[in-house]
Amino acid sequence: MDAATILLVDDDDAIRQVIRSILELSGYRVVDARAPLLALELFAENPEAIDLLITDVVMPGMSGPTLADRLAAVRPELPVLFISGGIDLTPITRGDDRRRTLMKPFEAAVLIDATETLLTVMRR
Repeated sequence: MDAATILLVDDDDAIRQVIRSILELSGYRVVDARAPLLALELFAENPEAIDLLITDVVMPGMSGPTLADRLAAVRPELPVLFISGGIDLTPITRGDDRRRTLMKPFEAAVLIDATETLLTVMRR
């Protein structure tokens, strides 16, 4: 199976770079965006090419959950990993097995485990 492609969205350049490195070292392809509007443009170019969205929750211009909902309007089955440094993420997932959350900071192994779990859900 080909490597999964992940759309990574975080307005913090340093955090985005670290997460991208972790994912790429684990064999994933990563398309990254520093803003939700850019992520929407990248997604629109080829929606079927994206296997997973990893997004910060709080960003200027649009929240991660709003971004995820906009992408889900095109690809309802797209799994999402929300990451946040300071808010309660429980209501965001609403019991959906295609949506998971991670609190920053997290270890690389935890990120990879969550990524693999969500990609497994998508392949069912």
